[in-house]
Amino acid sequence: MASRPGRRRCDPRAVESRPSADLGNNAEILCADIPSVGTATAHGLAAMYNAVLQGTLMDSARLAELSALAFEGVDRVFGNPAPMALGFPIGRIGAPAEENSVAFGWPGGGGSYAYADAPRGVAFALTKTRPVPNFDTALSVTTILADHLARTR
Repeated sequence: MASRPGRRRCDPRAVESRPSADLGNNAEILCADIPSVGTATAHGLAAMYNAVLQGTLMDSARLAELSALAFEGVDRVFGNPAPMALGFPIGRIGAPAEENSVAFGWPGGGGSYAYADAPRGVAFALTKTRPVPNFDTALSVTTILADHLARTR
């Protein structure tokens, strides 16, 4: 794709390595049909995952199919273990191995993260207004949530 004269061509790697609110709020980015970029609120994402868990968007058989292990191997881009369901990574980000997390969801650009955890009945989403190239905030908040749930069970 050729860039227009006088315009700086966007390096797609810059979005993940140097995310910024200016880039994320750029009108052209927000209006673009970029398959890997979604625009949503944390409330909207959590409501969607909650509707999945409550059976509003799909029945329990479809939820079981959606969240079952479909692939297990190594991510060829990042080199980390990558257990995958049908379209979702399996396991809560940062969950210790002994938790055997079966949560499914997606980390997003700039440090956002959303997931559903059927056994715990949790639909979670965190979106960022100040994008960063890590998931430190998501890890902190999901760890606090997991610790709280462990104490209340």
